[in-house]
Amino acid sequence: MNLYFKCIYIILCFSSFLLADEHTGYVKQIEFSFCMDECGEYYLEAEDGTYIANIMSSSAAISLNQYVGRFVDVVVGDEQWCVECGALPVQQIEIAYDCEDPVACFTDPCDGVLCEVGYECFSDYCGGCYSDCNVQDQDCLDVANLDFGMCDMFLGYGWDGDGCVGVSGCGWSLDGIDYSDYFYSNLEECELACPDNSDSCDEDEVLINDLCFNALDIAYIQEMIDNSYASNIDLGCEDWDNYCGSPNPYMDSPDNWGWIGYDGTGYPMPGNSNGFVEPLELGIQEWENGRLTSIMCGAYIYCQLSGEIPEIQEGQLTEIDQFRFEFNYLSGHIPESICDLGLNDDDYLEFDLAGNYLCPPYPECVENAIEIQNTEDCMDINIGDIDSNGQIDIIDVVMLVSFILGDEDPNDSEFLLADFNFDGFLNILDVIDMVSAILQN
Repeated sequence: MNLYFKCIYIILCFSSFLLADEHTGYVKQIEFSFCMDECGEYYLEAEDGTYIANIMSSSAAISLNQYVGRFVDVVVGDEQWCVECGALPVQQIEIAYDCEDPVACFTDPCDGVLCEVGYECFSDYCGGCYSDCNVQDQDCLDVANLDFGMCDMFLGYGWDGDGCVGVSGCGWSLDGIDYSDYFYSNLEECELACPDNSDSCDEDEVLINDLCFNALDIAYIQEMIDNSYASNIDLGCEDWDNYCGSPNPYMDSPDNWGWIGYDGTGYPMPGNSNGFVEPLELGIQEWENGRLTSIMCGAYIYCQLSGEIPEIQEGQLTEIDQFRFEFNYLSGHIPESICDLGLNDDDYLEFDLAGNYLCPPYPECVENAIEIQNTEDCMDINIGDIDSNGQIDIIDVVMLVSFILGDEDPNDSEFLLADFNFDGFLNILDVIDMVSAILQN
């Protein structure tokens, strides 16, 4: 990072830290308080158990909840008052590893931990047996998933996993970590420091922490996550409920209970706390030779997925032998392409979609895996009424013909409504049956 950019950053931030103070201790959550405001949620406790002060976040970028129970170094400003209580605003916070009384652990907490690209595992024995995925001490760091804020200040050129790109934001610090050393003043300097390592995997794969994963399988999991965020489902969450959301936000936590198996080796997959759930943080997964063979996001795993089940595109999930998403909040219609998986819908350990909000009619290949569904929000289905205008008429026939000829592509709901004879295909037989039904009426 050149001197020009660092000087700008120092000037912008200097005024915020004129009155700052530093403390080290354990972040504790206040269970009962007469304050009933944000000043009465957290406090800092010294290693000997001495109360230091109430603390609060100074900005939305700092979430104190993820540090509860952890030994930390904090930089705080002058005390601020809310309604009935005061607290020290935390301006910077980071995990501290130099406690005087570390605990004894049976094994190294980092044994078997697989961190994301650009991070390495650090074992922490302060107050517990923790494994933290922290930024590697290296020249290049993938900054693609780091949110430096919606500001126009040009931070420099950084590496996004595929190459060097210009990055703007509000500053180089994020969650107490200074990333300024991972930015360069010009493109040539960045490309020299960050060579393209993408050739280590096949062209249809992505490299994640030195392991190669099929890009199409990763994309399918990502689409399930995207559909969940896009559904905006109301689960009655409160701000303090860190397990409530779709997908479950706790899967982005360092304490994520999920894991993946890769070629027979199991890896705990702690979240990187970047604010959103990523494909390898979701549920329990098995991979063989870079292909997804099993994904379990059902009962007792609490992925809390919602929205529609994505259409399975050509080349996706070709090696899958276990697909379990029971008791989530999945809604809409099940795509016919799910039959391409060839799984046994009569074996709930192999294939299970029970306990969701999925709407009929259901593909014949999954009938035994549906069981109880909440269909309160499902519209009444009138097979053949493709445009959903309440009647089957010549307009529906025209739409069906356009699907058959390939002039238009039906969505999942339109496909189910157009498949008049329930054979899983759209062809001239559906046209004949639909025209016959119209003439009979």
